[in-house]
Amino acid sequence: TAVPLAATGAGADTLPAPVPSPSIALGTDGLQPDLGLADVSNVNTGDIWGVQSTSGDVWADVSFVANRPNLVVQFSTTKPTMVNGKLSVGAVAPTALNGTLTPTPGQYRYTISREGLTPNTTYYALVTIPGSAGQAPNQETIAVATKTRTVRVWALQAHVSDDADPGLLGKGEIRFGQWIAPANVNAPAASTAYTGTMAIGTGDDVALGSSGLFSKVTTAGSTVNVVVQGIEHDGTGFCPTGVFSTPTTKALDCGFAAAAIGTATLPTAKYGAKHSQIIHATTTNASGLQFQVSLLVETSVG
Repeated sequence: TAVPLAATGAGADTLPAPVPSPSIALGTDGLQPDLGLADVSNVNTGDIWGVQSTSGDVWADVSFVANRPNLVVQFSTTKPTMVNGKLSVGAVAPTALNGTLTPTPGQYRYTISREGLTPNTTYYALVTIPGSAGQAPNQETIAVATKTRTVRVWALQAHVSDDADPGLLGKGEIRFGQWIAPANVNAPAASTAYTGTMAIGTGDDVALGSSGLFSKVTTAGSTVNVVVQGIEHDGTGFCPTGVFSTPTTKALDCGFAAAAIGTATLPTAKYGAKHSQIIHATTTNASGLQFQVSLLVETSVG
């Protein structure tokens, strides 16, 4: 026995209307459906990789490979932060870089070299990779730290132009001290080195290379001031048994004290394992003990 169909409207025994299929929009080729994926044709695909860095106390080199022939870099101690959706280091002037084509087509080698940097400091290279028209630039941050710098000083030789022993007193009984001065040259030194007393007359030269006059400091400054303190004893009157730790030029009850200060300008460019220079410290007083000292100043990393 046939089962009658349910009525769906005014007419009897009719089938229900089919449910319409969802419409699928075709892609631009008229064949493949458009599934609503993002359009990647206008995305900046610029990138860098293979980052390497080396540094000394006052220099740093950074190298990498990119798939763009031109980039922009900002190099500074400012750590990049997000500003309006982009990394920023403030008002640091940008530098345009041109890459060197590698054997691999479409890949370019870049090297960023900087000198005159501050020792023991972190620097940041903000690399901006420009895109085509309408594309947002890509950005990468590279950090590199400079190393600490150590300065060592040895006294080499002293020439005494006045031993402060007039007449028949003979040669002066002189001892020398040496130190690297703090930022305030007249402030007390943290450590000093002194020779024993030596008989030195006016016009004499004395070798100090084996005297033990040696100073060492780790510094980020661009210069160091070396103090050479002389103390002359006449053998009469009261003379303090201690030593000076500040540059002192004055008459003493037992003799005379005079200080000479020499300044070394430290290297700002890349150098080898060490940088050596000779400087001279000379007293400036017009009377009393007067001398000149040559000093070896050696700068190195670590």
